[in-house]
Amino acid sequence: MTKPLYFRNRKYGSGEYALRDKIEYEISYSHWHQGERTEQPYHVRRSDKANGDFINTEPVRAFATSDEAKQFCQDMCEGKVDLESLRMEIQKYHDDKKQKEDELARAGADKVNNLLSAKGITLADFLEVTRLWQDTADVSRRLLYNETENVAKGA
Repeated sequence: MTKPLYFRNRKYGSGEYALRDKIEYEISYSHWHQGERTEQPYHVRRSDKANGDFINTEPVRAFATSDEAKQFCQDMCEGKVDLESLRMEIQKYHDDKKQKEDELARAGADKVNNLLSAKGITLADFLEVTRLWQDTADVSRRLLYNETENVAKGA
């Protein structure tokens, strides 16, 4: 076992950090994750100042106590944690997240396209109308709204 890491409190912000051989180990905490209260609020970041290597475990690993996070940092420092597999785990998380976002975007685009085609409007025509609407001054927009309301009332 190597010499234990010595963690200090951040002057400003939440968390602690330790520095060894130009590698900073930071423990931060947030009791809220994606809008929900979490039981494991501690996260670890490893930043190699010499070559700019950075690992943030927040998306894939969380710890219930500060001591667990400190032990994880110590294990990283001693080489007990395989950093390459940790990077791959983080990359897989980000790839899955991007795939879900792309699927949601595709579903939204399909919904708009289906609505337009049901009304007999092409996407090109819709985009042209949208561009013209953005170019129209506020006064003109109010006049168009009033005309639309009058037509709807049957006046």
